Amino acid sequence: MRIKKSGLAFLLSVSMLFCNGGIVYAQTNDETKLNLKNNITPIYNIKAENGFEDLIKWKPILKDKKIIAVGEATHGTKEFSQIKHRMFEFLVEKMGYRLFAIEADTALMEEVNDYVLYNKGEPNEILKKFSWMLNTQEMLDMIKWMRNYNDNPIHKQKVKFYGMDMQSGPTAIPRVIEYIKNVDNENLENFERILNNVSGKILYTCDESTFENIKNQSIDLESKMEKNKDNYVKVSSLSEYELVKHHLSVLNQYIDITKIARKSISMEYLSKRDYYMAQNVKWILDHENEYGNDKIMLWAQNGHVSKKESNFIPMGENLKNIYGDKFYSIGLDFYEGTFKAQDCNNADMPLVDFKFDNSPEGTLVYEFAKTDLDAAFMDFKTASKNKDIKEWLSKSKLVHNVGWGFGEDWSYMYPEDVTGNYDGFIFFKKTSPVTVLSKTS
Repeated sequence: MRIKKSGLAFLLSVSMLFCNGGIVYAQTNDETKLNLKNNITPIYNIKAENGFEDLIKWKPILKDKKIIAVGEATHGTKEFSQIKHRMFEFLVEKMGYRLFAIEADTALMEEVNDYVLYNKGEPNEILKKFSWMLNTQEMLDMIKWMRNYNDNPIHKQKVKFYGMDMQSGPTAIPRVIEYIKNVDNENLENFERILNNVSGKILYTCDESTFENIKNQSIDLESKMEKNKDNYVKVSSLSEYELVKHHLSVLNQYIDITKIARKSISMEYLSKRDYYMAQNVKWILDHENEYGNDKIMLWAQNGHVSKKESNFIPMGENLKNIYGDKFYSIGLDFYEGTFKAQDCNNADMPLVDFKFDNSPEGTLVYEFAKTDLDAAFMDFKTASKNKDIKEWLSKSKLVHNVGWGFGEDWSYMYPEDVTGNYDGFIFFKKTSPVTVLSKTS
């Protein structure tokens, strides 16, 4: 999730396409008869380590799921991060989950996992290497909880932290090179020569023939790893081999999405990225199944965990196609509040606080706010047993939709078929910005 200046224009374009393409409008609804309060589950505390008296009611709903994907309307909202931490604690303690994956670079997150599993490194220093979206007090609290859980000898099955994105693919190169150095030093020079060409600077500026040559050579390296699997495993381990080969696969995913981005900033890019994120989640589950881990919680933006989007194919849709009803998607939104995002109307794109006041009629959260609950969860299947709520949910609803960047004059809501996009929703009446720990690149 590290953002370099050379890639800011591209990422800004994607952010505008994906995260801020909505139109704010008013919707006329006869919603006065809704009985939401009796059809939602109150959340009494959003911070972890406060027991599970309220969340335990979710257990019958989530009991048969393999993947619980939790979204967010912004990347910079404190309460979203806190409830995800508490949810993962609940899933670990009460439902046997041990795997967590986030919308972040696959190779870089291995360093977080090394801390969570083996207590390697200082967590504050590790998070400083990442973008502001990860370098927060809320994320620090979560990975420290994960480390403390693993440190308890009673817990034989340890929790693990994965990344599932490929947008920073070249970060995998040092790990691949180090592995080849140990298992196949004779081929080290060949790996280094080819992988040194896999950088954004080269891939975005080279001609088409050079690009295809780099792409094909990198794919050949993955084939070489498959061919030499038995030899590599003998001098390392099956688990290490599979992980490094996965890093090389993610690198090739990066090359593939870069090929699209070279031509245009389009929804094709978003669909391809989300397809690969879904494939990476599948790889994690397949890999971890060997160790008795078959359930995972995902952390990403609402649009990624969605089961359906009108203009691209999201990760959630791909996972739904693979896992069917074993996949459960939860969207998150707020009625009013402040959040952090980079100011895209400023050339330097500083990280600032933005504020949204009371959400208007026609938004999903408008009716939730009338319940006077600070936070609540609705399972759409259960709530739809009430015919009035079912009819209300069947109508398009506006949902906040903000990416890493935002501008005061941008549209900030997007009409959604909420029951088609998600299985459930968590609502917050009022929110605040995440706490960024230090200045990051």
